[in-house]
Amino acid sequence: MAWDVLLIKTSKKPSPDDIEKSTLMLLRMIEKRYAPPIKGSSSILIKPNVTMDKPWETGVTTCPYVVKGLIRWCMEKGADEILIGEGSMIGVDTMKAFEVCGFMELADELSV
Repeated sequence: MAWDVLLIKTSKKPSPDDIEKSTLMLLRMIEKRYAPPIKGSSSILIKPNVTMDKPWETGVTTCPYVVKGLIRWCMEKGADEILIGEGSMIGVDTMKAFEVCGFMELADELSV
């Protein structure tokens, strides 16, 4: 089985907009090579790694701007419902982790 590796070059300190655009670009590259996995009337659950209440810059949690690009791509494909779901580590409040990591603001901004 052959595996593909796709890379997008960005600056050493990409802006949130650069991260989102790079994610969209990668997803569109994948879509050209493979059949699109999303059809109209789809419900999508995005499960980022948000197990701790630490900012994404620490490398402990998923960057919300990557998820933002993924959400925008799902919207382009016609997904009817997009959910962000996660369960944090024992002893960490999941909603606090979502807030600290920027996922509550992202959910509000994109109505997901």
